[in-house]
Amino acid sequence: MNPSPAASLPRRLLSLTLRLCLAGACLIYALWDLDLQRAAETLAAFRGLPLFLSLLLGLYLSLIQGVRFRAITGPRATLTQATLACVLGNGLNNIFPARLGELGKALYLKRHTSIPMRESLGFIFWERFADLNMILALAALASLVSGKRFVWLPLALTLAGIWLSVAAVLLLPAARGLLPRLVPFPSLRRVCADMLDHFVKISTPRFLLLLVLLSALTWVSFTATFIFNTNTVMGLNAGLDALLVIYAATSLSFLIPSSPGGLGLFEAAMVFSFAWFGLGREQALVAALLLRLTQNMPTVIVTVLLLGKEHLGPRALKEAFQAFRSAPDSENPAN
Repeated sequence: MNPSPAASLPRRLLSLTLRLCLAGACLIYALWDLDLQRAAETLAAFRGLPLFLSLLLGLYLSLIQGVRFRAITGPRATLTQATLACVLGNGLNNIFPARLGELGKALYLKRHTSIPMRESLGFIFWERFADLNMILALAALASLVSGKRFVWLPLALTLAGIWLSVAAVLLLPAARGLLPRLVPFPSLRRVCADMLDHFVKISTPRFLLLLVLLSALTWVSFTATFIFNTNTVMGLNAGLDALLVIYAATSLSFLIPSSPGGLGLFEAAMVFSFAWFGLGREQALVAALLLRLTQNMPTVIVTVLLLGKEHLGPRALKEAFQAFRSAPDSENPAN
């Protein structure tokens, strides 16, 4: 039996309150004792041509994510469709809370390709799982290069547990039959069983190898773009060890569900990790602003322009999720 809206309302309000408090506390920490004059001087030091190139690199990052997602979906989505799905997903995550962008991405694919919602969400799981592995690898590399005691062991243990679960699901039919029974609600139980069948079907050695290679390329591109922004656009000339640690720390901040676009947590992680290497609060906040401007803002603009055409507002996403839960195989919910 599904919980009623009245019963779930206090839980939603509590979750929203906790997330707002977390984001607010992080913003207060990031902005505390901010020297506006020094921040303005840091902004004034930006270099024009490198800033323009940074915008182009932001577009490249969207394309490389589209290439990876196109490889995950196979021939059932074109490169343009896969790239637009990634752009819309990222844009929605920067506008709405609770990772609604992932649902929006799946809904977009359902409307424009032959891929059902359950399969799209299975593809998105692999995309996000690959990102988790890449963040762990980046954190381990940052720890090795910098000599800092970096908190990557808990993430490593979590990923090891997930990989063991994945292996069990792929290799043991009994595990595939047991997992849906652990889901408390009948509608979600059906969804879980349906997604598991698709999950097992696509998880071939070739698929996993391609996913690892393209994810490594994606995250090398992310990291190189971050280094270009901080050292070339801003002119910080920070060491590789510092930049790897800072980027790993800020990437880990996005693993915590909070405000849209990780607002507050991202800035706090930037300020905290900059301080490890004697870099100022003002430089950290300007770096965060630069990354949001060159990487997030273009996707948000495209998403806003397409929201009306695609009908991907909160109501449409809620209706799509409800239709998905009640009938996983139905076509075109919430058109």
